[in-house]
Amino acid sequence: MMAHVIVANESDMEFGIDLAYEVAISSIGEKELEFSFPSEGLMHIFLNNLYSEFITHSVPLSHGLDLKLNVPTDDEYGDEIEQLE
Repeated sequence: MMAHVIVANESDMEFGIDLAYEVAISSIGEKELEFSFPSEGLMHIFLNNLYSEFITHSVPLSHGLDLKLNVPTDDEYGDEIEQLE
């Protein structure tokens, strides 16, 4: 399974955590999820909550889930931000 989730708020975060948990415990072959965040802080909150979910439900370390995390760099939006100000 391959999916891309944009996490911009709390409900997106809950959806992403639920999805990652369900994919991790499933028996499907390829388990690749990509998450995009507007900030590094939100990404860290997501990862802490995901870790807690996996620990709470005893997800095995050999779950085979491949996560790709995207956070914009200052350079990516620098020009656009300057134009908006």
